[in-house]
Amino acid sequence: MCEEFHCLPSAAIEALDNDEGFLIFKILDFRAYARAKEVYDSTPMDKRPKNLMMEKVSEITMGLAKERIERMTKDSNG
Repeated sequence: MCEEFHCLPSAAIEALDNDEGFLIFKILDFRAYARAKEVYDSTPMDKRPKNLMMEKVSEITMGLAKERIERMTKDSNG
């Protein structure tokens, strides 16, 4: 957390103590997703790392592509 937010451990502990909505962990998750998405988009499929976040990125990306294709097919069929 300290590396991610560029803060001292004492500030991190205080922030965690006051973070009732777990916003810090949500932000960390969003940042990890953004980094994984960048790797996903810029790396050939056979070279992508295998981990849970990459699986999440792949699942969401493929789901969005499927929805887009279904909309386009529906629109073209009238």
